Amino acid sequence: MLFQTPEFLIFFAVVLLAIAQLRRRRDQHLFLLLASYVFYGWWDVRFLVLILLSSIIDYAAALGIRGVRLS
Repeated sequence: MLFQTPEFLIFFAVVLLAIAQLRRRRDQHLFLLLASYVFYGWWDVRFLVLILLSSIIDYAAALGIRGVRLS
């Protein structure tokens, strides 16, 4: 999905409306994360492994910086 396509405009509008309807900030963040995965995977599903792995590593690093143990 490219930024200048009608598919992106529809996707963006749906995501924007959905985020506006979600009340809790945590729900908004989770939905935006999932929408980002959909947008990234739209190009090629194989690349989802990369972004999922990156998300897990970044989350673990953030917890490490904060001083929280994963176990």
